[in-house]
Amino acid sequence: MILKRHLLLLLFLLLTFKVIAQDFKVIKETERHIIKEVDSSYYYSHGIKPKNDFALDTTKIHKVNGILRLPLDNGKEVVFKDTFPNNKVDLLIFNCIGFDRSFKNYYVGIDSYYGKGTYLVNKINGTIDTIDAAPIYSPSRLFYAYSLFDWSDKGCYLVIKNIISNKKTEDKYFVMSIFHNIKWINDKSFVFYSDGIEMVNNDWKLAKYYLVQIKK
Repeated sequence: MILKRHLLLLLFLLLTFKVIAQDFKVIKETERHIIKEVDSSYYYSHGIKPKNDFALDTTKIHKVNGILRLPLDNGKEVVFKDTFPNNKVDLLIFNCIGFDRSFKNYYVGIDSYYGKGTYLVNKINGTIDTIDAAPIYSPSRLFYAYSLFDWSDKGCYLVIKNIISNKKTEDKYFVMSIFHNIKWINDKSFVFYSDGIEMVNNDWKLAKYYLVQIKK
């Protein structure tokens, strides 16, 4: 019995030491957050699988003759009109992809000559938040995050928004990389992984895993 207790105590101390010793390499630190490189086991054992926050009731959203009308709580509407000019550069097509009941935001997709874009349109007051991908919300919905790839400079950017303060950061981290599967651990940290294209021989790089810790 005494030996068993000693073994359990030793196991506890080893596990405690492992947690304390898990000090990952800092890749970048800004005023608002820290990004660290972690291993695959940390990534797959941490974080909550994101869910689709945007359901769509098609009976309440109408697009007729290229005009998308989004009703607001104040009785007004936000209206988006498709454009099909002779100049393809000015092409714009709008579609309502979903609706977030928690924040009462319409999720609007935009197809253009330059690619795709998205808006979050608030149903209460009609304010528009321009985003580049579907936001992944933290557990208590204090922050959202998403990644985007910019072909103009071939860089991958990580976007984080503090919903309470309405402040958004957009930081470039890697060249020719793609970020995948953001998973929030809590309201102040999340994990994701990235891969990219090797500039010399165009081979895919091995995936790397990262932890983001938000300061404020």
